[in-house]
Amino acid sequence: MAIQGGTNSNHQVTRYRAEATRTDTGWLIKVRGARGLTIAARTLAGAEADVAEALAARLDTSPRGLDLAIRVLIPESISDRLKAALELSAEADTLRDAAATAWREVAVALATELGLSQQDAAAVMGISRQRVGQLLRNVEGPREDRETPLPAGRRRRMSSPVR
Repeated sequence: MAIQGGTNSNHQVTRYRAEATRTDTGWLIKVRGARGLTIAARTLAGAEADVAEALAARLDTSPRGLDLAIRVLIPESISDRLKAALELSAEADTLRDAAATAWREVAVALATELGLSQQDAAAVMGISRQRVGQLLRNVEGPREDRETPLPAGRRRRMSSPVR
C-alpha cells in the first residue's frame, strides 16, 4: 500500500513509513517518525486516506506533500503463502505470453507457409476464424479473408493433428 503525493510548499516530498497490525476490531497503523502517530481503522482500504490526513494535520501540511507507505504485518506463514501466490502469478503471466506468441507463430505459419485461409487455419487450430484474424493482424496488419464462414449452427470443428 502506498500513497503517492505531489510536492509540498517547499517542493519536497517527505517520506513516511507505517506499519499496520490487525486487531479484534480492525487495524492499528503506527507511523514511524511522526511523533507517535497511531491511527485505528476498521479497514485497510480506508486507512490510507485516514493516515495521510492525520499525518498532514499533525505536520501542518497537505497530504499531497507526503509519500506514505503502509506495510501490513501478517504472520510469516501467511506471508510465505502470499509470496508463493505472487510468484505463481508471475510465472502464469510468463507462460500466457509464451502461449500467445506460440499461437501467433502457428497462425502465421499456417497462413504463410501453407497458404491456408483464416477459416482453414481456424479449423486446424481449433479456434474461431476471428481469433485467427486477430493473431494475424498482430503480426502482418489487416488481412481480408475471402472465404465466407458457415451460417450459425452449421460450423464444423475439425480435430487438430495435435491434441
